Amino acid sequence: MSDIISLYMTCANREEAHSIAHTLVAEKLVACATLLDGATSLYYWRGELQQEKEVVVWAKTTREKEEKAIARATELHSYDTPCIL
Repeated sequence: MSDIISLYMTCANREEAHSIAHTLVAEKLVACATLLDGATSLYYWRGELQQEKEVVVWAKTTREKEEKAIARATELHSYDTPCIL
């Protein structure tokens, strides 16, 4: 089963996370997605330390669909530089 992979991303809020996850599942780019509320992210942005509440999306897909899923999630995402791993 080495063809199956996980994608991890953070979103600004539950609505955005749900919208992106719904689109990826509906377009069959991922098999399923789990939304995890309550994350707190710490990071530097433009030279300043930031702390934000975020929602984590954990999605399962295949290596074959990985690039298309990441590209589509990036297209739908509100962040300038989304974290999609």
